[in-house]
Amino acid sequence: SWLESDYVAVACSVQDGLQALGYSSRQQRGAVKLWFDFCSKVQPSIRKTAVWAATVIYAFTRLEKEKIINQQELAGRYGVASSTISSRFRLLCRSLKLVAYDGRYSTKKPKN
Repeated sequence: SWLESDYVAVACSVQDGLQALGYSSRQQRGAVKLWFDFCSKVQPSIRKTAVWAATVIYAFTRLEKEKIINQQELAGRYGVASSTISSRFRLLCRSLKLVAYDGRYSTKKPKN
């Protein structure tokens, strides 16, 4: 279960955003799991849910290495600063030790 209602709001926004971008329900679940694990570990304070939604979507598209959306595009979509997405992305990566095609969240396997 989620620790904060704001975390749920971000998860819903992530799911909606990825669905709009054409990601499968399995991929959406992977992204929501990534967000859940981050929240469980770091318990971030949420001032703008849009910042975190954009950050998780950016991180997930980077993990999947498919249809990567740049930070500027997401910043425009969500009405946030791309520099904020960048700093939150670094925190997310460090906290969860994310790697490309991360087996905990990604639906893809590395191509050899």
